[in-house]
Amino acid sequence: MKNKLLLITLAAVIAFSMSACRSGDDDDNDDNGDNGNSSKHWLISFQVTFNVKDGIAGDQSSYAAYNWIAYRYTNETNYEEEYIITSDDSYSEYYYTRNGQTSSSTTDTITRNISAGSTESNVIITVSSAASSTTSTYDLESGLTASTTTVSSGVTTGTVYSIELLSDTGGVKTYKYYYAGSNGYSIYKFQNGKTIEVSYYDAAGMLNSTVKYTYTGDTTQASSYDANNVLLYTSTTTKPDNAEIRAKLPKFTLYSTTYYSPSYSINSSYQTVEVLSNSENHLTIRVKTFSDGVLSSQTDYSYGRGLTERNGGSFDSSGFYYADIYGGTIQITGYARRGGIANIPAQINGKPVTSIMDSAFKHYYKLTDVTIPNSVTSIGDFAFYDCISLTSVTIPNSVTSIGENAFVYASLTSITIPNSVTSINGAFYGCTSLTSITIPDSVTSITGAFGSCTSLTSITIPNSVTSIGRNAFYGCTSLTGVTIPDSVTSIGEMAFTSCDNLTSVTFQGMITSGNFGLNESNSPFEGDLRAKYLAGGIGTYTRSGSGYTWTKQ
Repeated sequence: MKNKLLLITLAAVIAFSMSACRSGDDDDNDDNGDNGNSSKHWLISFQVTFNVKDGIAGDQSSYAAYNWIAYRYTNETNYEEEYIITSDDSYSEYYYTRNGQTSSSTTDTITRNISAGSTESNVIITVSSAASSTTSTYDLESGLTASTTTVSSGVTTGTVYSIELLSDTGGVKTYKYYYAGSNGYSIYKFQNGKTIEVSYYDAAGMLNSTVKYTYTGDTTQASSYDANNVLLYTSTTTKPDNAEIRAKLPKFTLYSTTYYSPSYSINSSYQTVEVLSNSENHLTIRVKTFSDGVLSSQTDYSYGRGLTERNGGSFDSSGFYYADIYGGTIQITGYARRGGIANIPAQINGKPVTSIMDSAFKHYYKLTDVTIPNSVTSIGDFAFYDCISLTSVTIPNSVTSIGENAFVYASLTSITIPNSVTSINGAFYGCTSLTSITIPDSVTSITGAFGSCTSLTSITIPNSVTSIGRNAFYGCTSLTGVTIPDSVTSIGEMAFTSCDNLTSVTFQGMITSGNFGLNESNSPFEGDLRAKYLAGGIGTYTRSGSGYTWTKQ
């Protein structure tokens, strides 16, 4: 029975999530020609869920960002929704549409997992994908689903439902509802277009349970009874009292449930909501769920207007989002297609594209190829972070700044850094497919740039480099040898640690002890190489395998 309670609670949460997602400023007389006019509709943009322990909310446990492609709503049988949800480990595309008797939905999800066997020096990423689509038809008289056809992993399945009108008296229509091969059937009762009762029977015709619905103003109550007509629970959904929420999210509801059977693990549960921030075009609320009066979950939801991509505004015809920057230049802020090849234009509206914003392409899991025009001078922090399918990027000589963590976890196999860049800070960490890099002689410092690039077999550090910072090549497990040019005056701690196959290091110049890691325990290299170099000076040092002891040749 406890499992049943969990299913009931989950169903309530799912129902809430869908209403939260779709709580736009709609009415049944919407102009269906607006194609999702985002100045009219309030759509969810972000949600954050928090860890809750012993009734106290702690740190964030998960988040989901919504990117709306389109939204149109006329009524419950005529609508369109297209959006993308991204989180730390997944990217999902959703499309829902209904036109009268027929609806269709598609879902395409890519999930990126860092495997349990990963270490800081050896990040193991696994990628999985799943796509499915469903087409449904509906019986217009009852509103019940008449058939569904689903395609998932290349397999097509179909279900046809039997809908039999049993009676139509006193304004109440009663239907028998089932599909071939099912282990039972349901009896639905409708009045004034609303469900008032659903009874579930087994294949032998024995009653299992009944749910009765009552409607009072903004409140709907569902009461569940067992086969002996004993009340099990009542669940109520209603609109909140808060006028700010009602004005912007007219379909938003909260639930409360009372459990009557002693076999349930709790006696009651309910939700509350509060406004965290409210402005002309944004609204953030916090929803709390309590079980027997003790906080059991907490989630923040942010809504906004102007979110859909099919509304013009700062959206280029080639598919790029942008912002006008003071001084007459353009900054790229995103990409509508979110996948495939992205050829960033050199100009938008006659103005030069000079920068790529922080996180502009972050979590674009399907992005495979990027060409950056020679008008761009800077690539922002996290600009292409977690673009796990990105195998090719062209960075022009006009770029002088590559932001921190700009290409982390990309699938690049090689990279040529233009000779206009002077420093690289964490830009290519975790690019586990990267086998070769070209560092120009314009670069003077490298910090954390190529950590955990586990396929990198060789590197050439130019004479322009004066500083190799912390974690610069940490965890490059395929690296076997490296030459430190005499231009280098400092090497940061752990710059080459966890490079398990690094067996040969050549120093062409002298570095003082104060600029060679902090101390022996925070050495730039594994083993005793720090001590041997400070004592032996310029030369080539080798070790056997991943051994501790280094020897000057």
